Amino acid sequence: MNMKRIIISVVIALVSLSNLRADDIPVMWAQLPEAAQAFINKYYQNEKVSFVTVDDDLIAPDYHVALVNGVMMQFSHKGKLEKIESKNASIPEGIIPIQIIQAVKGFYPDVNILGYEVDWNSHEVKLSNRLELKFNNKFKIKRLDD
Repeated sequence: MNMKRIIISVVIALVSLSNLRADDIPVMWAQLPEAAQAFINKYYQNEKVSFVTVDDDLIAPDYHVALVNGVMMQFSHKGKLEKIESKNASIPEGIIPIQIIQAVKGFYPDVNILGYEVDWNSHEVKLSNRLELKFNNKFKIKRLDD
């Protein structure tokens, strides 16, 4: 096989893979990773689960959980919290690193944290005053969005 055919084959394969999309599929509570179940039982033990879905990602599917009270959560395939949002109630403080809570209270003492997102190199909080603060892994503010 010559080099031109190899390159064309690779390009076709990459385009085909990029056209695959993740769809959310409903799953039972028991199919949610144990770490995610433990998290919900710890912080939202008195709340009812509205639904649980998993995205149909071939590599590392994410799980989405909605509670009846309007809280939405996203967990990794291992059950690690990636994102949590609430429409009107503060996120429980035990979920968010204390350094972030202290920074938010220092700058904005009268606001609630309505959302929290964490990835491999940053943390982000959404505040009730409509601001979003992004922190690095050393909990220093990197960016403020409104």
